[in-house]
Amino acid sequence: MIQLNGPTLSRWRMRSIFRGDASSLIPSLTGLVLIAIWVATFNWTARERASAERKAQIAAQNLSGVYRVQMLRALREIDLTINVVRYVSEQKGLTRALANLESELLIPTALLFVIDVADHHGDIVATNNDNRGEVSRAVDQPHFRFFSEHTRLGDTLYVGPAVRDPRTGKSRMTFARRLTDANNAFAGVVSVSINPEYFTSDYEPSRMGLKGTLGVLGARGDLIVARSGDKIIEGNGTGPLKHLIPATPEDEGAAKLLLSPWDGIKRYTVSESLSMFGITTVVGLSEEEQLASFLPREQAYRWQATLVSALVIALGMLLRQLARSRSRVLKAQETYLAASEASRDATFVLHSLCDSEGAISDFALTDTNSRGVALLNLNKSAMLGKPIGALLPDIRDTSAFKVLCQVVNTGIAHDQEWENHEPSIRAQWLHAQVVRAGSGVVAIVRDISERKRIEAELVRRNNELTALNHKLTETHQQLVQSEKLASIGLLAAGVAHEINNPIGFVLSNIGALDGYFNSLLQMLDTYQETESQLADLALRTRILDLKDQLEFDYIKDDIPLLMRETKDGIERVRKIVQDLKDFSHVDNSQEWQMANLHDGINSTLNMVNSEVKYKAEIIKEYGDIPLVECLPSEINQVVMNLVVNAAHAIGETRGKITVRTSSGDDSVSIEVEDTGCGISPDNLVKIFDPFFTTKPVGKGTGLGLSLSYGIVQKHAGQMSVHSVEGEGTTFRVTLPLKQSTQKMEVIPSPQPS
Repeated sequence: MIQLNGPTLSRWRMRSIFRGDASSLIPSLTGLVLIAIWVATFNWTARERASAERKAQIAAQNLSGVYRVQMLRALREIDLTINVVRYVSEQKGLTRALANLESELLIPTALLFVIDVADHHGDIVATNNDNRGEVSRAVDQPHFRFFSEHTRLGDTLYVGPAVRDPRTGKSRMTFARRLTDANNAFAGVVSVSINPEYFTSDYEPSRMGLKGTLGVLGARGDLIVARSGDKIIEGNGTGPLKHLIPATPEDEGAAKLLLSPWDGIKRYTVSESLSMFGITTVVGLSEEEQLASFLPREQAYRWQATLVSALVIALGMLLRQLARSRSRVLKAQETYLAASEASRDATFVLHSLCDSEGAISDFALTDTNSRGVALLNLNKSAMLGKPIGALLPDIRDTSAFKVLCQVVNTGIAHDQEWENHEPSIRAQWLHAQVVRAGSGVVAIVRDISERKRIEAELVRRNNELTALNHKLTETHQQLVQSEKLASIGLLAAGVAHEINNPIGFVLSNIGALDGYFNSLLQMLDTYQETESQLADLALRTRILDLKDQLEFDYIKDDIPLLMRETKDGIERVRKIVQDLKDFSHVDNSQEWQMANLHDGINSTLNMVNSEVKYKAEIIKEYGDIPLVECLPSEINQVVMNLVVNAAHAIGETRGKITVRTSSGDDSVSIEVEDTGCGISPDNLVKIFDPFFTTKPVGKGTGLGLSLSYGIVQKHAGQMSVHSVEGEGTTFRVTLPLKQSTQKMEVIPSPQPS
């Protein structure tokens, strides 16, 4: 027993992997490469994103530092203004101090700061507001109540929240300090009111973008005002925003990516507290704008990774397909060798031999299977490597050698069966398939002698069955037509019998009645001549009145007209019965006879008149045609089918149906042309198929044209159709003048011309 230790087992596994289906490793390797590509892509984009975010945070921190300095400067300017007004008020009096400062331009204009001076009673005694009459007391205002209720706070700056002024609709923010008298007692309040938008006037779109923000929060985190681009957000109703107030020294001046509560935009936000004023400044830079230069690069990196991934996948699939192809080739070779030996065919692998001019002079046998050895009846070792000219001396003079050369030169495979005359080959009939393989050919040869014998027997039996089938088909067609004609004959005979008898005695009675009436008229004329000779005036008057009442003169003139019309009607009935008999040829034997086609056509048109007269006008264009040998009732059937179909093809608008006849050298033609809807090209190739119809279900059987075509073929004639969709259709039937001694058989399912 062989011992499989570790190294031996490992080598065996590696050989199994690479010698066997190596394509199983390729998907794993492709997956690893794809993972490496995307890990590298995500790491690279993550580093670039982190760098871009860091730049955005530093920019936000720098802008926050600048804004903090600007806010401190503005707040100190406000506090300085309050202190100046307070000092002058305490030194020169409450009412005169503000006026003196305004005259000396020591305080800002009322467009920026509204300065009010209130005494200890809460009355506003001085202000720079032009509309000072609007507010005359400050006793109810928060800053005054703050100082009046907390008299021991000392020198404290009051910073009030932003409050909307109900009179102007604008927000105001108040800063105030207390006034003291000489005894350091509460003497009033100096206040400065400003519009909070003043604190966001330093917003620069060039540095902060269109979606950046500057904001100011109160001591409790209430939003006082914020600006984003050209939009001002006031803090009324926003609620506390304590998460924006730095809670620890580390939060002071730190940049964080936060969702802005007042407009829902993500920004790199920096908050800094101005503790001495109870205010927090907020500076935010939009993430979208700050990463605008990075995002296209990130998208490009991902597209590049996607493209590289697609290339790797395609390469992996190609390599896997190549590995599988090699595996299949190896398996195919093994299968070919096994199948070749198990095959019933003889396989010969031939290599071409060329002369000095490059022309093929012979073929060397390089391989064959056991069937090939048996077919040539030679030893395999003696055959291999030998030219076929030496194995089969007469082959160069046969077409087989030319076929081998042709396949090598053109690359076109050849398939052939032939009867063998080579005595060294043990087969009477052979079948060969020859294909090019490199500079030679592979010939697959099979002994088909037994198959040829069976095929010959089958052909003989098939010919017998075909002849019998033709006879059965002809008999069947004759039976069908005989049944149809017999039914029509019985119907015509019944109608003629039932109608002719009453028509006979009606016509006889009408003749007798006409004679009686003429006799009565003679007698009445005689009576009328004697009217003037009546002696009884009353009787004569009564006779004249009765004649006027009965319209005697009109009746005498109308009765002869009625008699003539009645005779004409009865004659028309007799004509219809005669046409029916002519159409069915009930009085004639169903044998081939020389017939006048015009008579049959006229009878047929009379028969279908009720079907056609409301839809189309029938136009007869008869030519001069001789008598035709035919079965008249069957030709009438063809004409009736064509005319009825033409009427059905005409729509709501009344059309025309033209029946045309003409003659040739040894034939006559009947054409039925309509102005109907025409036949589509798709349906035109199927109109003669049995049971094919374009009519709705229940409106047609699909047998009319098929039977008509069979009748025409039976008469050794031709039937063609020409149609233009939307314009009309023309059917043409051509019949020979004389029938041959052996009548034509019916050929079904024609292709219309």
